[in-house]
Amino acid sequence: MLNAGNFTTKAALSVIDDWLDKEIVGIQSVLHNHSIFVAVVTKSLHYDHFNEYNIATHHCQLAEYQQLARMAELVDALDSKSSSREGVRVRPPLRVPSTIHNFYTGMDTMIRRGHESDLPALRDILNHYILNTIVTFEMVEMSLENRKTWFTQFREDGRYQLMVAEKNNEVVGYAASLRFHQRPAYAPSVMTSIYIHPNYLGQGIGEQVYSALLANLKAEPEVHRAYGLVVLPNAGSVRLHEKLGFQQAGLLSEGGYKFGKFHDVRIYEHRLK
Repeated sequence: MLNAGNFTTKAALSVIDDWLDKEIVGIQSVLHNHSIFVAVVTKSLHYDHFNEYNIATHHCQLAEYQQLARMAELVDALDSKSSSREGVRVRPPLRVPSTIHNFYTGMDTMIRRGHESDLPALRDILNHYILNTIVTFEMVEMSLENRKTWFTQFREDGRYQLMVAEKNNEVVGYAASLRFHQRPAYAPSVMTSIYIHPNYLGQGIGEQVYSALLANLKAEPEVHRAYGLVVLPNAGSVRLHEKLGFQQAGLLSEGGYKFGKFHDVRIYEHRLK
């Protein structure tokens, strides 16, 4: 147990810094022994990503890590109020994930948070489906500037999140939660969207990235329902939604018109709570 005693603020915070450093190393070791490799920027407790992720074996260890991160966040808050902090380490602002499903990998596919640097790849994936398929009712190619504006809605917690699938250092797909309706009473509901690079279909990547998004949404108290719209026919998307727990909630008969034809749209609902 730490006991600052009669230390000055500067001396007490130095002791806490030293203790946190040792705890970081210890927890990294525990996680490593459970085949989890957490990329931590030393003395900043900055989450980057998980590799070889296994929920069953590390849930408790990760919870302990998050508690430690919040303790370090408290030290940061003390730093900001201290007038005698000169010469003592000051950590960068922390980014503590709200759920254990933020980053993980399966085989050689990594699921992580989306970054602005991913936008050219995400734009190209979406544009393929806009120009060549009916799975989206978008009609015009998206520009990079458009995607940059789109990206500003996402956060690491809350209603609107973006998860990306990366394989062999290439962005190969994404899943996102978006605003369901502009009227405020719909706020607890989100619309989901998922697109996978056509060269990587049928490899289970869609299930991985969509599962990660749904797991994060389930942990968010402000999100109650998730809705997915599937333009028919689309057997792959139907199978994926039903496998992940979505239920049919309705049908928009000939709800859209693209490529010279009317198309039915099935509404899928996931009861997150």
